[in-house]
Amino acid sequence: MARGWESKSVEEQQSDKLDRRAFESNPLTPEQAEREGLLLQRKRILLAIGSSTNPRYIEQQNKALGFIEEKLNKLDE
Repeated sequence: MARGWESKSVEEQQSDKLDRRAFESNPLTPEQAEREGLLLQRKRILLAIGSSTNPRYIEQQNKALGFIEEKLNKLDE
């Protein structure tokens, strides 16, 4: 059993190394990184809105969503 865990660890390490190489060969520009971050925040907010039943929290998240979408629109210009 220990051998299986060891080989899995090696496989994960090799996969991580390949992922790191791919990222290093195609680094994001600051604008791309900002856009990716905003898209991730937007996704998190949408998930929070969908799973909440508290009207105040939903209202707060909708305001945050509007702010994020405004920033995304400015980046797209």
